[in-house]
Amino acid sequence: MRLQDMPKLTDVFAEKMQNPQFAAEFEKAKAELDLAIALADAREARNLTQAQLSEMTGIKQPTLSRIEHGRVPELPNLKKLAAALNARITIEPSGKASVALI
Repeated sequence: MRLQDMPKLTDVFAEKMQNPQFAAEFEKAKAELDLAIALADAREARNLTQAQLSEMTGIKQPTLSRIEHGRVPELPNLKKLAAALNARITIEPSGKASVALI
């Protein structure tokens, strides 16, 4: 198949999103990744390395890395991260999350 004959990714995605199960799983994964990115951005805004944040929170650096790559943190770790980053972490019933520096 030639490249110009292949369907566009946006078209394939739009078709997949018509499937309610796919759409629900996609939204869940997107919310988890959005939280991960927001936490990494907050850490960087505070000019902290993962090692420094690990020292401040007691959360092991590899665990912080996994969190920043999309692993959903447990509530105790979220509390530690919010305190160390001086941030407000909000999670809505839809699963959408945000991190705001205080």
